[in-house]
Amino acid sequence: MLLIVGDDRACRALEYLAEADIHFDNRLDAASRLATLDREAAMSALHKLIDGYRGDPHWLDWCVAVAQALPELGDQRGQQIIDELSADL
Repeated sequence: MLLIVGDDRACRALEYLAEADIHFDNRLDAASRLATLDREAAMSALHKLIDGYRGDPHWLDWCVAVAQALPELGDQRGQQIIDELSADL
């Protein structure tokens, strides 16, 4: 609701959710929504999400998908991360 009405607290709430100890999908959704408010914070959240699941065979392909979103936010390290993660597959 905060996001819909343009409340500044939405950014802090989304940052918290993107890094919370909750399911990968929910963290990814929060980081994606955060991108509309603060691209730098969204990139940071995506990096933390990838790092948190790096090496986990159940989530590795999802981490690759997350890394693919990084260049869209202006983070060119996404391809390097994709290459690193793909080597682990």
